[in-house]
Amino acid sequence: MNNSFWWSENIHPEDKKRVEGKINSYLVNGTSCWEEEYRFRCKDGSYKIVYDRSYIIFNEQNQPIRLIGAMKDITDLRNSERLKQEKQLEKKNKAGRDIINSQETERKRIKDELQEDVNQILASIKLNINSLEKNELANSESHKASIIFLNEAIAKIRALSKTLNSATFDYFGLVAAIGELSITTDTDFGIKIKTETDYFDETLTDRSLQLLLFRIIQEQITSLSNKQVTEVYISLSNRNSLTQLKVIDNRKLIDNETEEDKTENESFSDIRSKLEMYKGNLYITSSILEGRELKVVI
Repeated sequence: MNNSFWWSENIHPEDKKRVEGKINSYLVNGTSCWEEEYRFRCKDGSYKIVYDRSYIIFNEQNQPIRLIGAMKDITDLRNSERLKQEKQLEKKNKAGRDIINSQETERKRIKDELQEDVNQILASIKLNINSLEKNELANSESHKASIIFLNEAIAKIRALSKTLNSATFDYFGLVAAIGELSITTDTDFGIKIKTETDYFDETLTDRSLQLLLFRIIQEQITSLSNKQVTEVYISLSNRNSLTQLKVIDNRKLIDNETEEDKTENESFSDIRSKLEMYKGNLYITSSILEGRELKVVI
């Protein structure tokens, strides 16, 4: 059997095109030293990772006439490096998840303080002001303005508390939390949200991952309040061992990037870094006619 044919036939199918392409370019260009790393099939049918280093001899017409070289089995070395990288990545991911969990704990603490302490203080002030009904200041402009400001402050704190920590998510899960978010978004911003979660089974997805998906949805919805968006479509599924989230809005896109767009891009970078902990990916597509689609695949 021709040696070159035997060698080519035993290269792993996924490496064959790359390896043959490289050596052929060396032969055409008259380059003498060639080296490559690839998977090569053994007699028992298994594949080893080899480091192949060869010297190509050319004649006076610059035609290849001989190849001298040797393969070195580096399978154990590469496997050891891979295991080391996996351990480092797992350590990094664990640290990242710990940070996310601590952030959620802090969110809950701040929410509790806002609801139990600050809100109570404001409510007490409101009661005291309302007790001035028989006082000559009761109908003054400052009195009326104080009541208005207090009502606004209490409403904002309640809204902020919902974004900090979702009791619905804690007690009823991701799908219910998305449903609640859809209702409040319509009420607060006039944005209609259509959801599709029929193909999402919460028992198949890690709780911490569900929380990350909820935060992504929540962050995207919050950012839409000033972007002339009237409709949003949210799709969530976890079929075929893949969890997929889509958030599609009908925003009107413009060509010029604003400071707000730059901040949004930074937000995407943060999402990508968090998704890396779950070996997930983020895809953003935009269209002047169709708006923007954010897709998460894990």
